[in-house]
Amino acid sequence: MGSVFRQKGKGKSSNWMIQYYANGKAIIESSRTKDHKVAKGILAAKEAAIANGEPIVRTAGSHAYTFEDATAAIVND
Repeated sequence: MGSVFRQKGKGKSSNWMIQYYANGKAIIESSRTKDHKVAKGILAAKEAAIANGEPIVRTAGSHAYTFEDATAAIVND
C-alpha cells in the first residue's frame, strides 16, 4: 500500500508526492499535481499496474530511478 504526502520545509514543492512499492523497493515521486484527489488517483493507477504485472512508468526525477531501470523499461517495451 502506498501513500500520498507533501514534503515539509522551506522551499519545498506544493505538489503532492506519492510513495509506493515495486519489486520490494520503495519508490517516491512527485504526482505533479496540487490536487490531493488527483494524486490519489495516480497512486491507485500505479498500484493497479503493479498488481497486474504491468510495467510502471516513473516520472523523471523520481527517487530510485537508475540506469538499470531505464534499460529494463526499454527491453520490456
